[in-house]
Parts: sequence; C-alpha cells; structure tokens
Amino acid sequence: MEEITGLLIGASDSAIAALVEVARDGPPHNRVTAAIQLLKLGRQFYSDDLLEGQVLDRIAALESDAAESKDAPG
Repeated sequence: MEEITGLLIGASDSAIAALVEVARDGPPHNRVTAAIQLLKLGRQFYSDDLLEGQVLDRIAALESDAAESKDAPG
C-alpha cells in the first residue's frame, strides 16, 4: 500500500509540475485552463469556507477569461 501511495504522490507531483509549466509558458488559452485545474486541485486540499469562496470566484473569472480568449480573433 505504501508503494502505491508513493507512486500516486509522484504522479500527482508530476502532473502539478506540468500544469504549472503550462500555466507559466503555454499559449494563452492553455495557461488559463492550466490555472483553473491548479485551483481546482488546490480546492481539494483546503476546506476553509473563506478560501473556498475565493477559489470559486477565481475559477469563475478564469473560465470567463478562457471563453473570451477562445472567441477573440487570431
């Protein structure tokens, strides 16, 4: 069981690192999507109501930005 847990943690760390890389250096739409996924992952680890509201507000704002960047010409 410990080995499986270690593998899952390693995979999670790799996935988070990949999302951070895309959020920093990817194309605009992919950066927004990666940021949303990072916020959603973070949301799973924090249950504080104030933080939860802030995260949900930020996700909504990023999703709105993503929709606008998809619709923008070019």
